[in-house]
Amino acid sequence: MKSISKNYLKYLKNLKRKKYRKSEKRFLIEGEKLIKEALSSDADLECIICSREFYEKNPAIINVIKFEKIKILFISSRNTPQISDVVTPQGIFALVKIKENEFKPSSLKKNSELIALDNVSDAGNLGNIIRTAYWFGIDGIIVGKDSIELYNPKVIRASMGSIFHIPIWYDIELKEELPNLKKEGYKIIGTDTGGNDPIDKINKKMSKVIIFGNESNGISSEILNLCDYKIKIKGVKSFDSINLAVAAAIFMWEMKKHNLKKK
Repeated sequence: MKSISKNYLKYLKNLKRKKYRKSEKRFLIEGEKLIKEALSSDADLECIICSREFYEKNPAIINVIKFEKIKILFISSRNTPQISDVVTPQGIFALVKIKENEFKPSSLKKNSELIALDNVSDAGNLGNIIRTAYWFGIDGIIVGKDSIELYNPKVIRASMGSIFHIPIWYDIELKEELPNLKKEGYKIIGTDTGGNDPIDKINKKMSKVIIFGNESNGISSEILNLCDYKIKIKGVKSFDSINLAVAAAIFMWEMKKHNLKKK
């Protein structure tokens, strides 16, 4: 095992920027929790970068990494803040290859239950939605164009590693793919403050995709026009809105009730 060079340190620092993640088709994750989740998935880990202090004090995860035959490189503790996205780095990072994941509606399993995101701009919301979708057993997430980057460090951190365990199709042109889903028998359901359809439309077993829109502006009119149903959450109090990730969790609960009642 060897220490990283100055050039490689520069390369890792560049991956903190979106354009480099896109061009290199790689992103960094950090912290023991995220790396454990990546190791337990089919994520393609190119190498592990850690401080010698972390290596010596954490034999359990180091042994797993060695068992998986993943290359380990050392970084000095004084350099970890240069590639970290948190105030107090744990001292372990992984370089992950971005996998191409082509969206093919015809290849989805029967009665798949999906969610789609139209211009979601907040990293915390996207990460929390991914985390909640995995917890509820949603079959996949379609992230539309103009949404925040999927590999943004804050998105990955908010997902708590669930990003490695659920199918996600990123940078998708929703106005093109939603009609294709309709052809495959999917019901398109929009979450909209002006919606009048009953929420129980979404808890029946059928092929469906629920769309969540931008935090401030909701679903675009072009996408909303493609929806078979438009549904809103009816609250007790009169108020503009609730947090997008919270609203998404409520809809996902309704969406999966037909499954959860059987357990």
